[in-house]
Amino acid sequence: MLAELLGKASQPIPTYCDNQPALHMAKDLNCVSRTKHIDVRHHFVRERAVRVEMVYKYCPSANMLADDLTKVLRPERFNELVHKIGVQQM
Repeated sequence: MLAELLGKASQPIPTYCDNQPALHMAKDLNCVSRTKHIDVRHHFVRERAVRVEMVYKYCPSANMLADDLTKVLRPERFNELVHKIGVQQM
């Protein structure tokens, strides 16, 4: 539906993940027989990889800025993240 409104992306959308087994399952089509128990809605990720609409890339947990914003952080790490994502005091 979004593609109908905005048109198809000219390049695959990069998506970063720190879960290496999930990345392997998204990229390896031979995993199908071992992942039959996975709910149909979770196959969305694999479909996008097959269609080359999205590209899944590994990113270490330490580099996942948004991931840390969902956790309790030490003040030093919080200030580091605020600086990295460009939040400024008004």
